[in-house]
Amino acid sequence: MFGLSKQTLKHMNTAKFVLIIFLASTFVSCGNEDGESDPVKEETEDISLEEKYSGTWSSTLPNKVYDKIAVSFILTPDEDSNTWTGEFFFTAGYTACCDGGKNNGTLELVIEDNVITSFEYDDTVPGCGGTFTGSGVVDGDILDIDFTGSDCEGEHTQGKMQLTKRE
Repeated sequence: MFGLSKQTLKHMNTAKFVLIIFLASTFVSCGNEDGESDPVKEETEDISLEEKYSGTWSSTLPNKVYDKIAVSFILTPDEDSNTWTGEFFFTAGYTACCDGGKNNGTLELVIEDNVITSFEYDDTVPGCGGTFTGSGVVDGDILDIDFTGSDCEGEHTQGKMQLTKRE
C-alpha cells in the first residue's frame, strides 16, 4: 500500500493502537488532582426552611381579656445564628386579619437549645400597632411563649402564646 513495507504498516498499526488506548484511558480517568472523579452536578430544587406554626394568644388588658385567640407564624431560620424571623398573623390560616394585608406584623425569635431567649413581635395591625417582647420554651413541635407589650388597646400583661408546628 503506497509503497510502504509490511514492517512499517505493522508499526503504524501498533502506534494507532497505543494512541487509542492512551486516549481512552485519558477520557475514562478524567478527574480532579487526587485522581478521583468529580461528582456529577445535579440540579436541585430550592429547599424551603420555612416552618409554620398555629395556635392561640391569650393576654390581659385593664378592661378586657383575650382568651385563646387564633394566631399563626411562618418562621425561617437564619443559617448562621440561632435567630428565626418571620410573619405573624391574627388568624389560624396564615392570612392577615383586619385589612387584607400581607401579614399582621413581623417577629424574631432567638432559640438556644430549647429555650426562646428572645421574642419580639412588631404588630402592624392598621390603627392599632404595637410591640411585644418575651421569652419561652420549645417542647418538641410546640412553642410556648410568655410575653408583654402594648398596642392601641393598652398594656397587655400575662401574655401567653402556645403554637404547634404544622406540616
